[in-house]
Amino acid sequence: MKKWAIKYGLALIGLTVLSVPVFGTTYMVNPEGTGDFPNIQAAINATVDGDTVQLTDGVFTGEGNKNISYLGKAITVCSQSGNPDACIIDPEGVMGQKNIGFDFHSQETSEAVLRDLTIRNGVAGAS
Repeated sequence: MKKWAIKYGLALIGLTVLSVPVFGTTYMVNPEGTGDFPNIQAAINATVDGDTVQLTDGVFTGEGNKNISYLGKAITVCSQSGNPDACIIDPEGVMGQKNIGFDFHSQETSEAVLRDLTIRNGVAGAS
């Protein structure tokens, strides 16, 4: 084989490898505190841009499952089943206290995705 063929052949292989899309990691969270992380916020804390946090069906309550921040990350949080009636975030809101589902306050962009779940019983602030 000629030297130039080997040189350019390796260059093409390098370009091919560089053009392969990179997919993020998917983390699973269950309402019982099992899965990859004990709650939604802990999973988000561990993510990097492009990752996904999938929630199994059930009702998510308690610390780490309310007032959830995306921390400015370009991630997706969604139900695993795609059924918003079966995957519920319940911050157990009490008047006079801020108990909401998600708090987008860290310059998130349209790449911060929240889909296929229901948020109920949230309270944004004092009465």
